[in-house]
Amino acid sequence: MDPARPWSVEELASRVGMSRTRFALLFQERIGQPPVAYLAHLRLELVTRRLRDGEESIAEIAHAVGFESQSGLNRAFRRRFGQTPSAFRKSTRA
Repeated sequence: MDPARPWSVEELASRVGMSRTRFALLFQERIGQPPVAYLAHLRLELVTRRLRDGEESIAEIAHAVGFESQSGLNRAFRRRFGQTPSAFRKSTRA
């Protein structure tokens, strides 16, 4: 799966031959969260790895993992981790 792709529940469901509703229910049951929430979580985990291990700019990372903009990544990252991506990068390299 390409996390940067703008996935929809409909598209994911059709790829596995299920209705949108059935797919969403089974996904929630097995994974413990809705597909879109899981994708957001996955993208943020990829961001943390790239911030820690790479030299890409935050804008490049945002684009590579599927955020529409750096500001969108900043908002999501702050909501999840309580700090900006740049603050996280600095703290992991200190």
